[in-house]
Amino acid sequence: MQINRKRTINKGPEWIAVVNPNAGTRKVANDWSQISEALSRWSVHHAAIFTEKRGDAIELVKQQIVLGVRHFIAVGGDGTLNEVVNGIFGQGDVPTTD
Repeated sequence: MQINRKRTINKGPEWIAVVNPNAGTRKVANDWSQISEALSRWSVHHAAIFTEKRGDAIELVKQQIVLGVRHFIAVGGDGTLNEVVNGIFGQGDVPTTD
């Protein structure tokens, strides 16, 4: 993958799904394949990253922002959404309006 000067990823996914497989009494782990298939049917070019423990989503989102990703989908519960938002607003490298 190449990162251009505008901090967008060339040939990479437009969206990153941050998936918490333990959310919903582990229901998300079973449902992710159907969710991914639906996103593909709707022409949403995406890839998934999976959390393993509390706080992972924050760090994973920060890493993806540095790589140029600007679009995220939180797949999990309230905690997953909270961590994704905190990852976006908690990093200091890229304006949240970018």
